[in-house]
Amino acid sequence: MNKTLFQTLLFLTIFLSSCGSKLDVPDGYILTEEALKENLQQHDTNLVFFWTDWCGASKHRIETVYKPLVKQLKKDSLDVQLILLAADQNVTLEQIDELRGLGFNCFYIDRPGNHPFVNRRAIKSYINSAFPNNEVKRTGGGQYALPVELLITSDLEIVNAVTYSKSAAFIEAIRKENEQE
Repeated sequence: MNKTLFQTLLFLTIFLSSCGSKLDVPDGYILTEEALKENLQQHDTNLVFFWTDWCGASKHRIETVYKPLVKQLKKDSLDVQLILLAADQNVTLEQIDELRGLGFNCFYIDRPGNHPFVNRRAIKSYINSAFPNNEVKRTGGGQYALPVELLITSDLEIVNAVTYSKSAAFIEAIRKENEQE
């Protein structure tokens, strides 16, 4: 067997064994695409944040933006829902429970990956399944690199399908309103 064929077969074996891994966690920790859509329709505005254990930018955004934001939303009783979706099977139940304890709706997507490439593909697949009218064509840059932040209406429209600017402006408006009080 030539070296190229062997490498290709090895890559495919590793890739396929890691794709779409099913988690061994209680059902209450997984949010299917259908359950996500039902949940989003209950709030005027929704921020859905896909994150992984290996992505420093994801963890930084949770710490510096989302933790203060969840406190502000509770304080002001705003009809904005925050959902954190772990797209990495290496995220622990303890991490999920810690975020839930702070007031986040935090779950795993139903088929997270265990490698950066697979995590991105899992997010793309999840979004395309949940929002077929907002099909994601690529995950290698722009909005669908990690972390992924979606601003979604109750009509299931992704407001910021291409760029963070709309969700960032939305979050900044809430923060500025808090500063003025």
